[in-house]
Parts: sequence; C-alpha cells; structure tokens
Amino acid sequence: MRVIGVTDLHGKYHHLSRVLQYKPDVLLVSGDITHFGRDLKVIDYLRYLKEEGIKIFAVPGNCDTLEVIEKMNKLGINLDGRWVNVDGIYYVGIGGSNRTPFNTPNEYSEEELYFKFINTVKEIGEDIKGRFILISH
Repeated sequence: MRVIGVTDLHGKYHHLSRVLQYKPDVLLVSGDITHFGRDLKVIDYLRYLKEEGIKIFAVPGNCDTLEVIEKMNKLGINLDGRWVNVDGIYYVGIGGSNRTPFNTPNEYSEEELYFKFINTVKEIGEDIKGRFILISH
C-alpha cells in the first residue's frame, strides 16, 4: 500500500497535482487545508483526487474554519475525532491544534486534545497496538 502525507497546504492546491504521479492508495492531509477559509479550490482538487480512486483522510488544522470543516464532512474525508481501518491499519484523526498566540479558529487546550485522542482510540481497544497511523495537525 502506498501512502502519501501532506500538510499545511494553505489553499495551494497546485502542490497536489504531483500526487497522481506516485499512484498512492491513500492520501493523508494533516490540516491547514485552507488559509482561514480562503482558497477553497483546494477542496475541489481533493474531490478530484478522491474521484480518481485515492482514499483521502484529512483533519482540519488550526487555520481551517467551520465552513472548511463542513466541506470536508460533505466530501467524506474528515477523520477528526474518528478512525477507519484500511487493510489492518487504523488511521486515527485528531484535528485542530493546541492554543496559539494567534487566536486561530480551531484551537484546543492540551487536555482537550488528550481526551479527544483517548475517546477516539478507546473504541478500537487492544487491537490498535502497533498498527495505527495518527493524522494530526
């Protein structure tokens, strides 16, 4: 299985144009897909990659707004606070970031992030040991 990971696109979808040349099975997007909700064309490009047969698992970053998260949900790629098993590998998603001095739209305390992770993986149980990939921002 070929897995590619990207992060901090900040709306620059032209970087994604090279993904197809590597023929990945899975694309992981670790947040800041947009830059404060601007440059939403990147979501359309992710849709295109998904239509090409690539499984896409993404989490929002601290700069991604509620509108972006809703578009991710609609596209079915948002793994924030969820997990999925693909060929025996668990992909676990924890989006957002810890608190920053910049007051970005998607921030959490360290405790909130910890419990978000614990609550997500507790459903998997003992089966997760050594066989998961954490997608976080």
